[in-house]
Amino acid sequence: MENTADVKINAKKQAEKRLSKPHEKRSSSLTVECLMESEVRNKPYIDDDSETVLNVVVKRPSFDITGSQTYIRASKMQHVVPSSKLAKQLAEGNTVLNLPYYGLAEGGTMALSIAMLVNTSVTCLYLRGNNIGQKGISYIQKMMVENNSITDLDLSENELKEFGAKTIATMLDTNRFIQKIDISGNEFTDSDARVLSRSIEVHPVLQFVNLSHNLFSDSSSPVFEQLLENCKLKYLDISWNQFRTHGAMHISSGLKENAYLKTFNVSWNGFDDDGGAAFGDALANNDFLTELDISSCRITAEGFGKLICGLKSNERLEILKVGGNYIPKEAIETALDSLVTFDPSTTKIRIIDLTGLHLPRSFEQKMHL
Repeated sequence: MENTADVKINAKKQAEKRLSKPHEKRSSSLTVECLMESEVRNKPYIDDDSETVLNVVVKRPSFDITGSQTYIRASKMQHVVPSSKLAKQLAEGNTVLNLPYYGLAEGGTMALSIAMLVNTSVTCLYLRGNNIGQKGISYIQKMMVENNSITDLDLSENELKEFGAKTIATMLDTNRFIQKIDISGNEFTDSDARVLSRSIEVHPVLQFVNLSHNLFSDSSSPVFEQLLENCKLKYLDISWNQFRTHGAMHISSGLKENAYLKTFNVSWNGFDDDGGAAFGDALANNDFLTELDISSCRITAEGFGKLICGLKSNERLEILKVGGNYIPKEAIETALDSLVTFDPSTTKIRIIDLTGLHLPRSFEQKMHL
C-alpha cells in the first residue's frame, strides 16, 4: 500500500500534467488530480466536505464563506508563505481585493485562485505587477470559468506575452460576466491583438478595456479598426503603443463607425499631423464619443487645426486632451478665435486640456469669451 508521501508525489505529477493545458475549453466537471494537505497526516483526506477547484481537492473549512481559510490551506500546499494582509482582506468580506506588486508569483496565484472559488463577495480583483507567469494566468483563467462574481479584473504589468493573450482570450470566451479588464503592460504584439480582439468584439457585457503600454503597431491597426466598428465598449485605452500615421488612419476610420464608445485614449502614439487630421474627420462624423485623449502624439499646428475643425461639427464631445504636442501659441490663439464662433446650442465641449503648452497672453481673456 502506498504511503502518504508517494500519494502526494504521484498526485502532484498528475496535476502538473493537467495544468499544462491552459487553453482547454470548459469541461462539464473538474477532475480531481491533486490532494491538498489535510490535518490527517497518515492518509489522504477526501470526503463530502471537500471543494473541487482548479483540478484540486481541498477540505473546505467550516463556514469559510470568504475563502480566507481556504487561501491559507492552499498556500501551505504550494509551500508559499500566506499573506496575512490578503487573508485579512478576504476575511473582512471586502468587495475589492487590491494586491498590487504583492509578489504572488505562480504559487501564490494558485492559492488565491482556489480561494476565489469559495469567495463570492469580491467583485474587483486587482493583480497588477505580481509576476504571475504562464501557470498563474492559467489558474486565473480556470478560476474565472467558475467565478461569476468578479466583474472587474486587473492583470496589468505581468509580462503575460503571447501565452497570456491566448489564455485571456479563452477566459473572455468562457466568462460572460467580466465588464472591465486591464491587461496593459504585458508586452502583447500585433499577432496578440488579433487573438484578443476576436474575444473582446463579441463579449456581451464587456465595457472597459485597457490595452495601453503594449507593443501594438500599424500592422495591427486594421484589427483595431474592425474592433471599433463592431464592439460595444464604452472605454478603450490603446495609449503608449507604437501606432503611427498609417495606424491613425485605420483607427480613426473605425471610430467614425462606432456608436457606443464614450472615452477613447490614444495618447503617446506618433500620429503626426496627418493622424491628427484623420481624428479631426472622425470627430466630425461621430456623435457618441464624449472624451478623446490624443495628447503627446507629435501633432503640430496643422493637425491641431484639423481637430478643432472637426470639433466644430461635433455635438457630443465634452473633453479634448491635446497637451504634450508641438502646438505653438499662434495655433492656440487661432483655435480660441474659432471656438468663439461655435454654436452654443449644439456644442458640448467644456474642457480642452492644453497641459504642457505655452499659452498666448490673450488666453485668459479669450477663454472667458
